[in-house]
Amino acid sequence: MSGLDAASVRSNQGRQAETPESSLRRERAAIAAQACETCRSRKSKCDEQRPKCGLCRRLNVDCRYREPQPTKKDKTMVHILETLQRLENKFDRMSANTSSQSGQDLSSAISPSSQQSSLSTSLEREQRRGINRGGDETLPSEMQKSYQHLTAAHKILLWPYIYIHLLNSGIKAADDLQFVLQDGTPWFIQQELSKHPNVLPYDIKIPSFSLPGPCDSTVSPRISFPSLSYEHMHRYTNHYFNAFNVLYPILDREQFLSETLPIVIKTGFGDGDYPSVIALLVFALGKAAELGTYGEPISVENGIASGIRGGSLDNPPGIEIFNEVRRRIGFVMSQCNLEN
Repeated sequence: MSGLDAASVRSNQGRQAETPESSLRRERAAIAAQACETCRSRKSKCDEQRPKCGLCRRLNVDCRYREPQPTKKDKTMVHILETLQRLENKFDRMSANTSSQSGQDLSSAISPSSQQSSLSTSLEREQRRGINRGGDETLPSEMQKSYQHLTAAHKILLWPYIYIHLLNSGIKAADDLQFVLQDGTPWFIQQELSKHPNVLPYDIKIPSFSLPGPCDSTVSPRISFPSLSYEHMHRYTNHYFNAFNVLYPILDREQFLSETLPIVIKTGFGDGDYPSVIALLVFALGKAAELGTYGEPISVENGIASGIRGGSLDNPPGIEIFNEVRRRIGFVMSQCNLEN
């Protein structure tokens, strides 16, 4: 025990004797001295004075020091800084190219000159804030009267490359791009409505026959449609859920197959129940989806078939079923239920 105590005392005395000055000297000793070329060649100690050490002053010769070699840590830091600088320069160039394309290139591609500045300015503004033009900028977008919505599909037309490509293509439709900038989606809707000035025909009907039931005036008669066989109803149902319900998932497929569809198959279609209306809507859209995919093109112009298939513009597929829905939907409009 006495030996351990003596060793402990000596260790404590050593730590107490270590002063800040001795610690600093030890750190400096660990740093290699940077001698000048003259002292290095004479193998003499250099006092490292700048711009001339003591020996070079006595000999009246030039005093030159070697540049210290960077450490591994310094090289890593330099590499990181250079990489960050390259990334910053690349982002700056991308930003400059985007602004120049949406400004100068677009304005030079549009004629006359009065439209160049307005369209390029509109495009730049839409890219920054979306399709939100005019009005008082201090007001919320909901209060700006000139606000127009533009769907995501139509916004593709305003991508700088697509925009310039359409303008330089020489097609007549490129002249309408200015209306896309000004009006947005309503312009497309007006174009579609102008193609169909007449409403859907209501005189196209689907043949039906009455089903036997109780002679009670309070119960609406049930009917069936010969053209809507069990096979047709299931096929139209599958086409509806594989097409429209994927884009707009309104109905639950399993519930429709287990509850709604068995009712109309077993009891027919009534005037005042929502299962009949929902089922007929599904069948109408299902037939439109089937013939719209596999039907014949509605027209052929210059040897090119139309991308729209099934029926015709005046007689779209499923219109006879849809007309039956339109007639029956009035009976359930006043019902306060979730399905309605």
